[in-house]
Amino acid sequence: MLLIILLTISAVSCLPVRESLCQRDDEFACNNGTCISAEWICDNVPDCLTGE
Repeated sequence: MLLIILLTISAVSCLPVRESLCQRDDEFACNNGTCISAEWICDNVPDCLTGE
């Protein structure tokens, strides 16, 4: 049961909650405004300078 809760929380925290400022649909906007490939988000590796 705890595993299910943790997995649910992890999945929800990976969802982008703001409108993207990136030019392409396959990019994710970091908090500092830089854009990275959307494939890199939620892979447990911090790809943005601010750690997300």
